[in-house]
Amino acid sequence: MGNGKKALYNPFYTTSVMHASYVDWNYTNVLNPEDTHKVWDCEASYTVKDAGWKTEEFGRLMLYGGYNEDAIVHTNNLDRKFLGVAGVLSLYKPVVQPNQWSTARIKLLNGDNSFEAGWMVNPAIFKDNEAHLYASFTTGGKGCINQCPGFVQVAEDMPLGVVPSKYSEYGGQQQAWDLSIIKRQDDGNWWLSFTRTRDKIEKDDIGYWPKELFTSLKEFSNQVEWGGEIFNPELSTPPPEMGNGRRAIYDAQYTAAVFNATYVNESYENVVDPEDTHKVWECEKSYTVKDGGFTSEYLGRVIYYGGPNNPLML
Repeated sequence: MGNGKKALYNPFYTTSVMHASYVDWNYTNVLNPEDTHKVWDCEASYTVKDAGWKTEEFGRLMLYGGYNEDAIVHTNNLDRKFLGVAGVLSLYKPVVQPNQWSTARIKLLNGDNSFEAGWMVNPAIFKDNEAHLYASFTTGGKGCINQCPGFVQVAEDMPLGVVPSKYSEYGGQQQAWDLSIIKRQDDGNWWLSFTRTRDKIEKDDIGYWPKELFTSLKEFSNQVEWGGEIFNPELSTPPPEMGNGRRAIYDAQYTAAVFNATYVNESYENVVDPEDTHKVWECEKSYTVKDGGFTSEYLGRVIYYGGPNNPLML
């Protein structure tokens, strides 16, 4: 696939540093997206807004007076076609209030169609303050998360909503989930999968979004994203944490990260070596993101993100 390069297997990272003990996660597909664009969405939007994800019901959810903030890296050229996205998401449990939420995710978009997957802390949905595996999609101004019409779940041992048994430690051992969303050539559907290491490296399917659900995303995506997002419906104080609550620095032991950020192009090839990567806006007193570039054969492209445990402190 692609240029023939493969990830190197390093048991130190796959068994000790970056795995979640629910299943043993492994880094694979160590490649780099090119032509990417950092986004700091730091300004509150006080207008009507969609996709608050406060319910699992399928339908349009309107939010008044609240705001979303993103700390993401996304591809910048909307003329390109993408058939997949992947990333290894470090696991944290950000502190949020009952009416807030916080996520780490990978995402594909085209027009008003999108789908994403990762972990989410959302007390309104999950009735606790843990990070849960989630998958969501939007189409035609409507949105859906986890158990709802549309997504077909096939995994028995890794259901949507599962909670990690371990989280990353600040300054210590890191835990992560390795997720990918790829449009299969055989059926044309968009499959969500995770990669784990038991006796060998395996990629297991969680489920899929049928292509018939979508219009603009039926055949391809024209943008992919990696990073974090929060929602604060009432400008609540304190604001929700993103990642581990610290703003981004170039050190995955002290900030949340997405490792091995990759995509699949229209020829089902993985793209190596980032090009035209630049920062749009840095909001130093809020949620931030830093693009670490291709750091090693084991960790690949690394994106750091997070904040604000305290808007005036790391």
